[in-house]
Order: sequence, then C-alpha cells, then structure tokens
Amino acid sequence: MYDEAVMVVRGDINCDGYLNVTDYMAALNHALELEEIEDEVSFMAADVEEDELINVTDYLKILDYTLENIDTLN
Repeated sequence: MYDEAVMVVRGDINCDGYLNVTDYMAALNHALELEEIEDEVSFMAADVEEDELINVTDYLKILDYTLENIDTLN
C-alpha cells in the first residue's frame, strides 16, 4: 500500500502548470452549470474562495489573475 500526496495549485483547474483561458473558462462553465468539474483535484483548484462552491467569484479571481490585474489568488 502506498500513500499519495497531491499538490493543488490554486486556479490551475486542468493541472497543466499554467493559469490561462482554459482554466477560467472551466470555472465559468461550471459556475453557469454548463459543464461540471468532477475531478476532486480540479475542483479544489477551481474553488479559490475555499467555500466548497465554484461560482462567479472564483471565476473572476482566476480571470483577474490571468489578466495580471491581481498578483495572487490567496
């Protein structure tokens, strides 16, 4: 039996190491109930507000970070 550790990068929904249009569109589509983020790690990355919901607030923070309007998602 092996233990597993996972590092979640806030906002990196598709876990490719970059925050970009793919990530904020995934958050938006989930918030608008067009696509569900089912993967637990991706869900945790998308939930930047850490309130167990992915909504427009999470999307806007990811978008602002991607556009360099803010310099952290903390």
